Amino acid sequence: MSTPTKEAGLRDCVAFVDVDLNDDVRLYGPRLVRQADGNHLIYAPQAVAPGAPPS
Repeated sequence: MSTPTKEAGLRDCVAFVDVDLNDDVRLYGPRLVRQADGNHLIYAPQAVAPGAPPS
């Protein structure tokens, strides 16, 4: 699976996760990606500013 970065090199999607940060904040579907240099990054499919209405 490709990632939304413009970096060159191999990147692998390791997992899709759901995270409950607290009773009011939840993240659904962020993608954990292993970069070519071995680092891991999380990409969220959508981001909403605090106080913004949900889409």
